[in-house]
Amino acid sequence: MEDVKIVAVQYKSILGNIKENVLKIKNIIKNIMKEQPDSRLIIFPELALSGYDCFGDMKNIAETIEGDAINDICAIAKEEKVSLIVGYPERDVYEDKIYNSLIYIGKDGIVQGNYRKINLLHNEKKIFYPGNSCKVIKTEFGKLGLLLGWDVIFSMPSKYYAEESTDFLIVSAAWEKLYSNQWNFNMKNRAEENSCAVIGVNTIGSCGDISLLGRTLFVNSRGNSIKVCEDKEDVYISYSFKIKSMSHIDINNEFDSEEFSEEAYMDEIIEI
Repeated sequence: MEDVKIVAVQYKSILGNIKENVLKIKNIIKNIMKEQPDSRLIIFPELALSGYDCFGDMKNIAETIEGDAINDICAIAKEEKVSLIVGYPERDVYEDKIYNSLIYIGKDGIVQGNYRKINLLHNEKKIFYPGNSCKVIKTEFGKLGLLLGWDVIFSMPSKYYAEESTDFLIVSAAWEKLYSNQWNFNMKNRAEENSCAVIGVNTIGSCGDISLLGRTLFVNSRGNSIKVCEDKEDVYISYSFKIKSMSHIDINNEFDSEEFSEEAYMDEIIEI
């Protein structure tokens, strides 16, 4: 079996400043690869490049998939030889539309997938257009299903990913503290329903009038939290998953022991 280390970053964005966020994210990636050079995938939260509560400026700062910010992120992926998932405000190349998007960049620095959030909240609808399709990313370490924030509470995307036999559900979010129970429930519920690992990557801290939850976590296919990150900004957690083949994650066997509890891993949060 092969170990595949995945890293989830509980990132606090610099609100409304794409350029500074790109620099900060690049430094975080470099630090992670220095500390854990066997990392294969690093995941950042929803709208990491812009921050969440800056909708008034979003039309001005949104980036195309071919823009400078994405090119810079692609360059660091290639330089560090690590795959990346990053949330960003996307300006459509051909139409005057803005999307809340999640991009997957391979370790070769090439964009391999781009997911647009389907289920927008009421405040998001004022600026973003909804996406219209789910996105499965086929990698050398399994299939990834991408979700953004409250997409996870709706059954349709998760059912689609279950039918596609995804190995991981990636939930990149800017989830509010007010709805912490829904976050905990849906991470567990989707893992059990889909029989796959769920990686919930959330931002933290105050963002305008919004207080964001944090609680970035890994959940196994039985709905058990195996690593949890709480109440710290710009920290990350990591976990090595066992892979039997190019398309199968040995999730069930990996977590048989009771030692895989969130309490056991709270002291393994790494500050950047």
